[in-house]
Amino acid sequence: MDGSARLVVRGVGGFVLDVSDMGMRVAVWETSALEGSKVLLWVEGDPKLRPGVVKWARRFPDGSIVGIEFITEVPRSAQRS
Repeated sequence: MDGSARLVVRGVGGFVLDVSDMGMRVAVWETSALEGSKVLLWVEGDPKLRPGVVKWARRFPDGSIVGIEFITEVPRSAQRS
């Protein structure tokens, strides 16, 4: 993914500013992004949805910049009972 990738978070559009294996920093048009909110991420050009959680948000009058951590699900076979 490059910095020009378009992102949709629950119908809210935005642009990816930075991405790593652990998460991404995104500029979104909404100012209501709340820390701790779970989100589904769809990045243009990637066919799958990725679950994530908003770890931080910096609000501005015209939108927000948010830090989203990817949620990786642990396979049942690796979970302890």
